Amino acid sequence: MSLVDLKLARSARVIFNSLHVDRPNLTPDLLAIALSDGRRIDVSWYPEHDPLGAYTITVFKGSWETKEREIEEKSLGAVVKIVQALAAAYENPIRTVSWGGDDHEPPFASFSCGSKELQFEYA
Repeated sequence: MSLVDLKLARSARVIFNSLHVDRPNLTPDLLAIALSDGRRIDVSWYPEHDPLGAYTITVFKGSWETKEREIEEKSLGAVVKIVQALAAAYENPIRTVSWGGDDHEPPFASFSCGSKELQFEYA
């Protein structure tokens, strides 16, 4: 049985992974990822062992009671894409957005995403 291949930032740590490509595991506690900011991404199947159930992707920080986001999805492929996107978004958040420009300088937009700074000038 092969596990799904997750493409995550180096700072994201997989605590456990029971998401099988070839045989669905219809149980809670399928995937847990720890992010560098203290958040966790958890994937479970509810109701347990029910083929009519769905995957539940939960993002929380600190304790389970502080859920920030919960997403239901039927497709394992979609779950993998959502988990990868959530991990990337939380590991590389846009921290600053500033707009500038006056009569002597062209308007610009500056975006800070993690350690990357991007600046666009408008002529």
